[in-house]
Amino acid sequence: MASEACCKPAPAAEHFDEGTTIKFGGLDAYVNPGLATAIRTSAVILISDVFGYDKPLIRELADKTAARGFFVVVPDLFHGDPFVPTDPQNPAGSISAWMPKHDATDLIGLKAVIKQLREQGVKKIGVAGFCWGAKPAMGLAVEDEPLIDSAVFCHPSLLTDDEVRSIKVPAQFLLSEIDRQVPPERAAAFKEILASKPEVESFLKIFPGMEHGWAVRYDVNVPEQVKAAHEAHDDMLGWYKKHLTV
Repeated sequence: MASEACCKPAPAAEHFDEGTTIKFGGLDAYVNPGLATAIRTSAVILISDVFGYDKPLIRELADKTAARGFFVVVPDLFHGDPFVPTDPQNPAGSISAWMPKHDATDLIGLKAVIKQLREQGVKKIGVAGFCWGAKPAMGLAVEDEPLIDSAVFCHPSLLTDDEVRSIKVPAQFLLSEIDRQVPPERAAAFKEILASKPEVESFLKIFPGMEHGWAVRYDVNVPEQVKAAHEAHDDMLGWYKKHLTV
């Protein structure tokens, strides 16, 4: 079950889109292929938290990722129905009604996006999931014949120890210190499980003082949050440079 932190809207932010919103894999998606003259052989799919693919900070991260040399897709897995709190005083109550309508284990849309990327000549694909988005990212990472080459889980929700134990691709976990979804004891369990799997490269990092959701819902007016979020972004991009370079 999602916690209150999962459904706390982000402070106001602005971003000028460098990509475009088009149909990709049959879904509405924000797409930034990078420089038009570049041949993109690696791609990253960013899977949003419950607030959806059109929020400024995840699009800013998409554009930053594209600038590093990746073809980037941010699909709308909610089909135009992101979470909008019906009671701002009790968002956790309204998300309990929203969650059953959006199955985080449904990979059909993501597999269609991956199929189109492969058809366009992409050789390696990474997926990053934020909060709710970590669950479908994990679904791809645990398949016996994974369709992706690497995964990043940023302040993840809904994950189980068994899923972490079943990861088949290089995986990075970027966790917040203050998080009911992955509290310290669960973070320790994740770290122990990953250490028991030397055949799968992994990395786990906890960001001191950060709360769940900070990487794409940080307050742009709070320097500590901005610094930590950008550090997480750099960690993710470094991971992909290492594991998606063709």
